[in-house]
Amino acid sequence: MKKKNVPIFVVGLLLAAGFAVTSAAAAVHVDFDPEVDFTRFATYAWNDAESLEAAIPEIQAAIVSSIERELEAKGLRKAPLEQADLQIVTFAIGETLAGSMGGFYRHPSWNWGFITTDARIVTKGALVIDLRDAANEGRPVWHAVAQKTVSDPAKAPALVDRVTKKAFASFPPAPKKK
Repeated sequence: MKKKNVPIFVVGLLLAAGFAVTSAAAAVHVDFDPEVDFTRFATYAWNDAESLEAAIPEIQAAIVSSIERELEAKGLRKAPLEQADLQIVTFAIGETLAGSMGGFYRHPSWNWGFITTDARIVTKGALVIDLRDAANEGRPVWHAVAQKTVSDPAKAPALVDRVTKKAFASFPPAPKKK
């Protein structure tokens, strides 16, 4: 039985496609309590005691500014924690991963070939945003999760801005029909 060699460019395209996934849109999932009347919320505050901040200050600043911008665009005002209707709790988690891809390239008529290696460092990140009802013992009423792998950490603040806009696009949820 004759062996078939998979063309190197096909393998290269498949590997490149794996790295291209990092440029796809971030996955954003939103959930909320359908029993809650969101029209009664007028103010918000950060609950820093229960939040897990991003390790990189620029990313944390992007999280805070983008969430505040979205809430204020929806008519909510910032207030002291003790007076706020909603408490914001965020969890920002990142993990840096290193990997490489490469291969041995040799033309069938050559007596020699060459090896290539391409090292990549990527960061897998997740942002969780919880809005909690302050009048109801901090019960979660709205929840968003965004996950993404990025290869350029400098682009992370812009990505935070995009995923926050996407998460709050349908906020506040429509009241439950009675």
